[in-house]
Amino acid sequence: MSLHGKTALVTGGARGIGFATVQRFLREGARCVIWDRDQAAIDEATAKLADAGDVTSDTVELAKPESVEAAAGQALGRHGQIDILVNNAGI
Repeated sequence: MSLHGKTALVTGGARGIGFATVQRFLREGARCVIWDRDQAAIDEATAKLADAGDVTSDTVELAKPESVEAAAGQALGRHGQIDILVNNAGI
């Protein structure tokens, strides 16, 4: 499956299932946005993915609407649209 030209947003994407999902999307050619509430985990994940493809990230607290709105605005500003959403946070 080719995801070239698509943008995937993965909540809880800095570790575990979310991180593996980001890796798969990158292998398939997608741009990825990682949302996680743990900045240290985001830093570690983005360092591991530095050569894997187009990855951006934001620290987001999904329980706070203002945090989600701000991060969504940043993601849309960078990428224009989100084609794929994986709600993995808390799983």
